[in-house]
Amino acid sequence: MVTRRASVGAVAAATAVAALAGCAAAIDAARPAPANSSALLTPWRVVDGGFLAAPRPLTGAPAQPGSGAYVRLVSPAAIALRDNELLIVDAGAGRVYRYDLAIGTLMPIAGAPASIDTRVALGADLSAYVLDAAARRVLRFARDGRLLQTFRSESIGANPTDLALAPDGVTLYVADRTLAQVVAFRAAGAIAVPIVPRADESRVAGIRALACGRRGVYLLDEHAGAVLLMAPDGATLARFGQGRLTAPSALAVDRGERIYVAEAQRGELKVFSGGELAQTFDARALRLRSIGALASDGDALAIADPVAGAVALFRVAGGTP
Repeated sequence: MVTRRASVGAVAAATAVAALAGCAAAIDAARPAPANSSALLTPWRVVDGGFLAAPRPLTGAPAQPGSGAYVRLVSPAAIALRDNELLIVDAGAGRVYRYDLAIGTLMPIAGAPASIDTRVALGADLSAYVLDAAARRVLRFARDGRLLQTFRSESIGANPTDLALAPDGVTLYVADRTLAQVVAFRAAGAIAVPIVPRADESRVAGIRALACGRRGVYLLDEHAGAVLLMAPDGATLARFGQGRLTAPSALAVDRGERIYVAEAQRGELKVFSGGELAQTFDARALRLRSIGALASDGDALAIADPVAGAVALFRVAGGTP
């Protein structure tokens, strides 16, 4: 009898271990896998929603973390990343959220436009810059949701496409596709200075996206299928990507000055280093259903997956700070 009970116990234990192993395998299968052996991008976490929370006045910190309903993202169209904060434009839900990476809360920003054309950036003080493309303006919101500033200028044409903050945290750049120019705002007085990018003594045909690095402002020329590094006066310091890009849609730069370009139609992420194509990742290799907006901060890269209704975060290896 003892032997039989021991056998039954062993079988039960083995069954439990197998079940746990199966669960662990299922969890591992659901997690993003390393893109390739180079380990440039190491999966960190996936954000598909969070607990609703209201911001505390002045500080902007969640008032009661985790006390609200859990809300899933529908279709993130634009993102920004800084420190422990992820700014998400959920075009499917028509909301702009602040997501706290530490405690997993979603704080809606009341009055912020949220459409497929909305773009966002985060300032050094974690204020949210929101491009209202339809109204041709940029709204700046404090962490507690207060509207702090409105950037508006006749220099912004009918089709603003993206915005980016300079590393100094003072200058705001807004790209306009129709006028094929960049408008630079000084945050203190919101003085607008139009800059016309020049490539090989000719104007850039169309600007789809912007990203600021230590070397200057990177522009995504969608018509030429190229990335341009622009000087403050509009002169082109570098140009790369020709013949490598077919339908570029989003842009980001990391602290090592590597350039990430999303090609949504092809479902690819291309990485350039020193002006040369270093790596190409497809959505399946990154365990994504689609590749949309990009954002980078420190050693982290965020990729919006609008089809899956999620934002995937990766740790970036190497690079000189």
